[in-house]
Amino acid sequence: MKKSITSFLIAFSFILQAKSQEIFPYERAIEMKSTYSEIKISAINDEDNIMLSGSLILPSDDFSKIIFIVPGSGPDTRHNHPFLTETFLEKNIAVFRYDERGNGSSTGIYNDYNYTLPMLGRDVHTLVEKLKSIPILEGKIFGMLGHSYGGMGILEAIEIGIEPDFLVFLASPIQKHGAFFTHQLENDNPILKDKFKYNAVEEKVSVVEIINDEIGNNNHLPNQEIRKIAYKKAKEIGYTKRRYNKFSYFSTPYNLEMIKRNFEPIFKNITIPTLYAIGEKDPFISAKAETQLLKSIKNPKIKIKVFDRLGHFFKEEPLDIMDAYNMEHEPKEFITNWVRDLEF
Repeated sequence: MKKSITSFLIAFSFILQAKSQEIFPYERAIEMKSTYSEIKISAINDEDNIMLSGSLILPSDDFSKIIFIVPGSGPDTRHNHPFLTETFLEKNIAVFRYDERGNGSSTGIYNDYNYTLPMLGRDVHTLVEKLKSIPILEGKIFGMLGHSYGGMGILEAIEIGIEPDFLVFLASPIQKHGAFFTHQLENDNPILKDKFKYNAVEEKVSVVEIINDEIGNNNHLPNQEIRKIAYKKAKEIGYTKRRYNKFSYFSTPYNLEMIKRNFEPIFKNITIPTLYAIGEKDPFISAKAETQLLKSIKNPKIKIKVFDRLGHFFKEEPLDIMDAYNMEHEPKEFITNWVRDLEF
């Protein structure tokens, strides 16, 4: 994930359009050791009529755990998170990664504006069901790891029926109804500048809080109706065309679906081991707000870890986009050790 013009969760100024890429410059193939083996897997998402493809890499014949990595916003292939993947494999944990729709060997069209959470949730659900049917994985402990938007995709898939044995969320938004937008505004996110033409940050934050609440309160309605209600509220508070270029921040299907969501009840009711990790200096997701929420839930199944000094990709900011997946040693070891040491 790295990402493109509307990737507000990973809002880089770097713009990259996905065109059936086999591997992106910010990805790389992992080192395949002699004990490793690879199984190529494909599954059909019937609702969207696309084929999804990925690779299951087995570290040895006697592994007991598998983790499915779901990257964040922007286009990715089965070569995402190579450093984390290699560390899992070194600790005898199998890893599954896939080509997002429209990339690599997966069919369909990738579009940053329109690749919504329901689409991602269906893709993840489809692949989990396929993995569960593979004989070599029968009886194995099955976990999911999502980075940023990928974590939201896992939560979406949970709501439509997947049942993993453990979960890992890396810098994923937990607060309901797009609360992360306020943190991005407070951190002067460059992608949002043309969406909020106000002098004071407080004015911008107030607009987001009012409109997001309106969208959240009406999230049971069709999107067309939600947009009408949101634009009516926007007009009432003066968030009109003179306050943004071309489109409002909530107009794209991608953003609207994120604002509609409330995944907080999932964390209140989780009964499986769950790790939530985030960098203290994350400019896109508020470490303070997200961890305060999780602490207030008081669910003993959730382990919270904040890494000092680090940003959204568990590296110090500013980030070199081409080296984004090479997270620092401490978080990489902590995350993979946590999974390795889980007992069932």
